[in-house]
Amino acid sequence: MAQKVTSVAIFTDCDDKNARFRQSLRIQQLFGVTPIITGITSDSEAGFHIVDALDATLNVEGPDEGYSIILVNIAPRDGEVRGRELNGTHFCYFWVGRALVALTFNKSMLALAKKLSLTDRILAVDIPEVTKQAVRHGLLEERFRQYICETQFRSFEFLPRLARWLVNGLNPIEYTFFLKNVFIEDLVPDARPSVAYVDRFGNVKTTLLLDELKTARSNVSGSGLGRYACLPFYPRLSNVPDDGKPAWVVGSSGFGERRFCEIVINGGRASEYFGLKAGQPLC
Repeated sequence: MAQKVTSVAIFTDCDDKNARFRQSLRIQQLFGVTPIITGITSDSEAGFHIVDALDATLNVEGPDEGYSIILVNIAPRDGEVRGRELNGTHFCYFWVGRALVALTFNKSMLALAKKLSLTDRILAVDIPEVTKQAVRHGLLEERFRQYICETQFRSFEFLPRLARWLVNGLNPIEYTFFLKNVFIEDLVPDARPSVAYVDRFGNVKTTLLLDELKTARSNVSGSGLGRYACLPFYPRLSNVPDDGKPAWVVGSSGFGERRFCEIVINGGRASEYFGLKAGQPLC
């Protein structure tokens, strides 16, 4: 039985005009909603967007009806995850309440989900096995199966279909990785202090939460943040003096009450001041 889907967000490095309209039409056909498509250029940016998307869809008033879907595709930059499947890296997924996140398997992209304890596990899927099971359950025509396994554009042919099957209750053959299992704790690394995203105003959104920033500022020499730990802190941008000097504030991004800190300049661009960009470490 088809379940109601209220929103679909896509974060992808395949975001030229042709790729956008094809993905939009496919999502419209499968779910009856118009997706929000955002281009991404780095693993850290993708992981940051996942957190913000979950916050936007789950932490809001209203009836708890329907599913939210977040699809993420970025070519793996980590040599360890290349070639795990005959046609590229595995896809994986996890649930946060009624929100489904399905993405290319990438360790660093999952670091913030681990940090915020948004899930205790991810599930990696094998495309040939899952499509075979989908055919058995009458969810996929056999004539599409081989092409889906061999296509160059798997985030178009397979990932949206996987999301549809999952919200409708299909339990695919899966490989389970526990993010906090002691045996494979290192599978997903802890999120390092780094630049997660630079917004259009040049504000530098980081992976640091307020309690981490306070700890770093109380021990400047041992924090590892170098010159960034010495910057003054203000609760919000409106409190930052208009003096052209950089400062820390609590930003709007994050999940629930846990918000990430930003480096800003009131009336200026902190990213240009320090030469920072998404994915760059702060220490």
